[in-house]
Parts: sequence; C-alpha cells; structure tokens
Amino acid sequence: VRVDVFYKSLKPKAQAIANLIGTLLFLIPFCIMVIYFSWGAIINSWTIQEMSPDPGGLPRYPIKSMIIVSFGLLILQGISEAIKNWAIFAGYLAPQEED
Repeated sequence: VRVDVFYKSLKPKAQAIANLIGTLLFLIPFCIMVIYFSWGAIINSWTIQEMSPDPGGLPRYPIKSMIIVSFGLLILQGISEAIKNWAIFAGYLAPQEED
C-alpha cells in the first residue's frame, strides 16, 4: 500500500524503486510466509480427505489448496512487477503514463 500523497510527487524512477522495494521486502516475503505456514494444514487436509461437517458435506481439501495456488500466482505477479520496475529504473523501459 502506497501513500499517494508522497508517491505522486516522486519521479518515475523513484516510483519504480518504491514499487521494487515494496515488492521485494513486503509482498514476496509475505506470500512465502503464508505458503509456509499453511502448507502443513493443507497437507493434513489432503491426508484425511477433510470434508465439511454439513450434511452431504463438500470436500475442503481442494479449496484449501487454493491458498497455495493463489499465493504462488501472487508471487509470480510480484516477480513480474519487480522485473518491470527494475527495467524502468535501469532505463530499459519507459515509465507508463497514468490516466
């Protein structure tokens, strides 16, 4: 989360560095931490074929697996954003115009 009051006043290269730092120091480590701490519960859910306690309960293990899938995809998006912001900072890519 950026504070737009300060972010908007920065030059595009400084914005790219702010985005890069935020991605590398906050987004990616947070996603890795969520995957790490949820891994055991998800493996356990698959092992016992966890079901909802409701009558005719649906299986919970595929839904719980989406935690790993979604945060894994978020890591990939973070890597993509980090590469893009590095390219903007290094001058390989022109900054995008905001509407």
